[in-house]
This record gives sequence, C-alpha cells and structure tokens, in this order.
Amino acid sequence: MTTEDTTEISPLIPEKKYYTPKMIQIGTFLGGPIAAGYFISNNYKAFSKAKKVRLVWLYTIIASFIIFGVVLILPADAATNRGSLKYLVPLLYSWAAFSLVKYLQEGLINEHVASGGTNYGWGRVILISIIGCAITFAALFIVLFVLLTLFPSLDI
Repeated sequence: MTTEDTTEISPLIPEKKYYTPKMIQIGTFLGGPIAAGYFISNNYKAFSKAKKVRLVWLYTIIASFIIFGVVLILPADAATNRGSLKYLVPLLYSWAAFSLVKYLQEGLINEHVASGGTNYGWGRVILISIIGCAITFAALFIVLFVLLTLFPSLDI
C-alpha cells in the first residue's frame, strides 16, 4: 500500500520589494541621478543581480558628472530667459531612468509581481528622493567651492 502526500507545496513569495518604473521616474525627477542609481540598483539587488548593482553605481556616477557638467556650462541666464529650460534637464534624466527601467527591468518586475512580490511605498520613494537631492546639492556645493577657490576669476 502506498501513501500519497496530499499537501501542496505553495510557491515561494519573494520577500524583497522593488520600485516600479513610475516610482523611479518621479523619484529621479525629485532626487536627481543619485536617487535613480539607488532605485535601479536596489531593484537589481532584490532580483539577486549583484554584478549589475555595481555597474549601475558606476554608470550613475559617470552620468552625474556629465549632467552636472552640462548644467555648469549652460549660460547663467539660460534658466531665466527660457523658463522651461530649468525643468528640461531633470525631465530628460527622469525619462531616461524610466526608459532604462522599462527596458532592462520590466521583465524581472513582471516575474516578481506574478510570483506575489510587492513594491515599496511612495513614502520611501519621497524620503530617498529628498536624501538624493541633499547629496546632490552637497556635491555641487563642494565642486563649486573648489572651482571658485582654485579659479577665483571663474564666472559661475
């Protein structure tokens, strides 16, 4: 006589949370490229992609230098003469972060959702955005302070 095990094995529900593409887009607009790097790398960490986490931070640092370099070489009156220009740069890198997440992580996010995974709340997104913004302003302040100390005649 054989006995059958009638207990079902329930599928494993992922414990780690993730950020949705829309959360990343809005968080990036509010917190800058540093926040984008955090959100995207945290998603890869949730999906156990450790190598990609390091690459995301490398690309985040490079992109931040490029973005801030472009912003610093824009004419000083560019933001005041063209009102929408001051929003253009954050909109562009927010759109880029959203597009990258849709392209690179949407499949992983869909698998995560299908297996019962959940995402973080908006409160966490806002908090991380505020921290990212503070880090961004601190870094810009330090760079500008060093530039003006080394080159006092610089017109920034």
